[in-house]
Amino acid sequence: MSDLDEFAIATHIPRDRDKMHQMKTFLEKTFGPTELAIVETALGEWIEDAKVEKKSPEAELAAAIVINLFREGNDTVPAIRKAISAHRGLNDLRHS
Repeated sequence: MSDLDEFAIATHIPRDRDKMHQMKTFLEKTFGPTELAIVETALGEWIEDAKVEKKSPEAELAAAIVINLFREGNDTVPAIRKAISAHRGLNDLRHS
């Protein structure tokens, strides 16, 4: 039997168990006062920079995106700022 006949596991592809753990972590992320302050700061800065009304549909969509970015692990103000600036959807929502 050659090496090519053996079953190989691709190490660069996450296994289902890893995906399930990541999804569980994503969905079960809790928001306390510190986490809410980070999200609120980042969202407030985006609203001001983007020149959108706080109660607009654009701001509502941006809020959902910012919360997801936080859940994805951007859990400090500098990290979430960087993620926001790189997010194409948020850049498309800007009115400036």
